[in-house]
Amino acid sequence: ISGKIIDVKEVQQFNNVDEILNGLIGSLEQVPPMYSSIKQNGVKLYELAREGITVERNTRVIEIKKLIRTSELLYEDGCCKFKFKTTVSKGTYIRSLCVEIGKRLGYPALMNKLERTRSGNFCIEDSYTIENVINDEFKILSNYEAVKDKNIYFINEKLNKRVMNGMSLRLNSNEDLLYLVYNNELVGIYEKENEEYKAKRVWN
Repeated sequence: ISGKIIDVKEVQQFNNVDEILNGLIGSLEQVPPMYSSIKQNGVKLYELAREGITVERNTRVIEIKKLIRTSELLYEDGCCKFKFKTTVSKGTYIRSLCVEIGKRLGYPALMNKLERTRSGNFCIEDSYTIENVINDEFKILSNYEAVKDKNIYFINEKLNKRVMNGMSLRLNSNEDLLYLVYNNELVGIYEKENEEYKAKRVWN
């Protein structure tokens, strides 16, 4: 929001904001913003942006799973502000989503605040403050708890011995990547290669 102003247009009253937001739910092609860590020719885009350089970026397909307005429309100084909550797929840039919402409303738009409330199976409600950590009021998750939302595959003792030695496995699954759990502990991450799964990472 502290960047260079490239376009200005005085906002009129809206009556279709919720309709626009609903229309964005689903698959969407998105252009990553210049202020992102994506590399182009070995250089991060935000490094180019800080030098005032803008380059063409490839689009990527992302998914908007939920998009709901959570505040009233605030009209002030020719601008309109409102808050929304969204659930999106990995690789989605909310900054670019704000720009797209503006385009569909017919106005230039930008993001001025972002709060991440969930990442995978980690929620902000379950997080701890710095003060909690200082006062030893926190819980360290086991590696299994940390990946509960992944493709979990429970194995027996015989298979666990093979995992401990990093050996390939034949498993009854069609997933490309499996998180192997033995006795409620994550023991390995295996990736499918042809008809077998091979070790990508093993803990022993």
